[in-house]
Amino acid sequence: MDGIENREWLEARIEKNVSITDIADVAGVSRQTVYAWIERHNLVLVRSQRVRPPPVELARLYDRCRTTRELGEQLGVAPETARRWLVDANIDRRRARLDTGEVRAKRRAGATIGQLATEYGVGNDTIRRRLDPSWGD
Repeated sequence: MDGIENREWLEARIEKNVSITDIADVAGVSRQTVYAWIERHNLVLVRSQRVRPPPVELARLYDRCRTTRELGEQLGVAPETARRWLVDANIDRRRARLDTGEVRAKRRAGATIGQLATEYGVGNDTIRRRLDPSWGD
């Protein structure tokens, strides 16, 4: 029997660091069911945690990246984790350097969203939010 009910099958995937989501997809079950079977089989799930770089290193990496998404990719973590690490380290996330009126004026003058994002060192979504007339209300 191959599948989630088979201890060896499940253990082999855990040892290969296959994600719970991927195991669930292959087995055709929910993530919660995978966790239940891990417990039933008395298996140990070792979660790989990414080590948070020291604030100086985090700031240096962020300076090279334009967005928290890119920073997260660089560090192997989710964008929200990267954002939280920046906040925890009290690292400026570049919001103060982005004048909404100036961005809107440059866009009206013909600058593309990509050009503005590059100029200000932010992601395209940040520029789109600043261009939204309701932003900042």
